[in-house]
Amino acid sequence: MPHCRSFIPGYSKSVAFLSENDTNVNGAVVFVHGCSGSAKSTWTDFYSLIDDPLTSDWWETRDVYFYHYRWDSVFRQISRNASSVLGFLRMLFPSPPRKLFEAREALRGEFAYSELTLVGHSEGGLLLRKAILQVASADQRLRPFHQSYNPGSPPPQPQAEGLEIAHLRLFAPAIAGEALTGFLGILANLPIIGALTHSSAAKKTMAPAGGPVTVTREETTRHAANLNMPCFRAHILWADKDSVIVEQEYAHDFCCLTRPPGTSHTSVCKPKASYRLPLTFIESGVVDEKC
Repeated sequence: MPHCRSFIPGYSKSVAFLSENDTNVNGAVVFVHGCSGSAKSTWTDFYSLIDDPLTSDWWETRDVYFYHYRWDSVFRQISRNASSVLGFLRMLFPSPPRKLFEAREALRGEFAYSELTLVGHSEGGLLLRKAILQVASADQRLRPFHQSYNPGSPPPQPQAEGLEIAHLRLFAPAIAGEALTGFLGILANLPIIGALTHSSAAKKTMAPAGGPVTVTREETTRHAANLNMPCFRAHILWADKDSVIVEQEYAHDFCCLTRPPGTSHTSVCKPKASYRLPLTFIESGVVDEKC
């Protein structure tokens, strides 16, 4: 069954594709683009391919959301953007607002999602990981895990609740920071362009040794080591050639051993008829180091 397009109240440039399967929708998939990208330019190939006859029925049972924050991605700091992403996620999950379905009153009655998949590209991957940490920080059940504890007497494992049940699928994520190389590096360091890019609030906090990048890695790694929750262990697909970000996963992440030939930082997340890997990667993630 196809998806119907719907605008999202309060998020004028974000867009939802709601499944017309009115009896078996159990999950939401949320896409978050990277710095200076947009919901449309980054993910537009998914708009039609999720309903392609060759695409898995997995998508039929999910509503798909594309979050847009283009100019904020350039002019606001990472922590501020992460809070905005978290607000968007909390608005949708587990119970999306009924206004989403006003254009199609008969589409579906009131319901709640039981599954959540978060998809990020570049900076979007870092924002999702920071948003998850904000959720963990607010969960009092996880307080013993916020700091190191005695391994000989660990507290009991809590069950994942709310956004903690999320599965992360990241394309060339900037979770280790940004490091422009090659022609892009030369261009970014030209006097005028360099002055503009290096003054960007987002760019300043994307340095490999920057506070947000380092803190996010350390806190996520500690949680992943101590908690059996999928939200702290991302599945990652790196590009074949990337001149934008530092390619380094966290200790407990899962990465595809084989990179899609010919893909770049911007193309690795864009499916097409001859490159359907992004679709199946989102569905299944990494299994035995393969996508």
